[in-house]
Amino acid sequence: MADKFSEERAKVMRRDWFLFLDEVAPFHSLLYSYCLKLTGNVWAAEDLLQDAQLKCFGMVARGDFHAEQSPVSSLKIYLFRTATDHWLGLQRNRQWMSPHWDEEQLVEAQGLDVRNVSSAMEKALAVTSAEVFAAVLFHEIYGFTFLEIADFIADSEDAVQSALIQAEAMAVTVSSAGYPNTPVDLQARLLAQAFVDAMNSGEVSELKDLMAEYVQITVCNVGGGRGREGIWSEQAGPGLVAEYGEYHGQGFIALYRMDTSEFHSVVVHGIVDRVMRIKDYSFAKDTLARIAAELGVISPQRGYHQPWESIENMVATTALPWR
Repeated sequence: MADKFSEERAKVMRRDWFLFLDEVAPFHSLLYSYCLKLTGNVWAAEDLLQDAQLKCFGMVARGDFHAEQSPVSSLKIYLFRTATDHWLGLQRNRQWMSPHWDEEQLVEAQGLDVRNVSSAMEKALAVTSAEVFAAVLFHEIYGFTFLEIADFIADSEDAVQSALIQAEAMAVTVSSAGYPNTPVDLQARLLAQAFVDAMNSGEVSELKDLMAEYVQITVCNVGGGRGREGIWSEQAGPGLVAEYGEYHGQGFIALYRMDTSEFHSVVVHGIVDRVMRIKDYSFAKDTLARIAAELGVISPQRGYHQPWESIENMVATTALPWR
């Protein structure tokens, strides 16, 4: 009889997750720039990167088998390949959910000619295979060799050259998908501003009152949880200054520690007057760098997770998320 899935196993898994992040770290920024190229939006790029990392980690845990002659050559290629597959799946789902875009509506909202933003990407998706699309992207944007691209799409160098010739014949070029950077919804802006005011008041009770009882909290790369009694209820207090801003069609909250000049950013989502989700970008190094540049402040010099001394304590207190 198999052993039960226990809290001790959950602790091992969490520690392995941070070991996996350290393996990803050397090319994390390159992967982020790739996700940004795919999505055209800093927030969507971070979401795609987080999903790709989790998917890779999960696929290894589940079992991702290959013939002796066909392993992927590196974790780097494995991640890029997974991010591409995941993004293409999202695009197909968007096309299925919305058979066509209302171009007039988007032009009015953004002041852009939608065809200039997305026609190249749509053409690549519509008339080529995912393999051709990937080959064009890696060749045009990242200068990958035919051999590297062949490894990525699990085919021969000759097939890669053929794919690029096919793409050239169809005049396929790669541009960002251009996630709509539409204006922030007024209700979302008011809720975020109320959150800022509560944090600046220093009153923990005011901050809690704004949160739903089971508010979902996600810290990029690190973990998450639920409930307003956790660490976020302790964020309001002396020495912390919160400011509201907007970037790439998303409202966000910049947080500054006055004693250390430390900066990080969060995004809150809610319904009417209650915050339902908080996404913390403290360890989303590449996204933070772009937000810091937008604000004209120094980007925090931290990695993709806490120091290992802190992680060991975090692992020791890990519990299963269900009873």
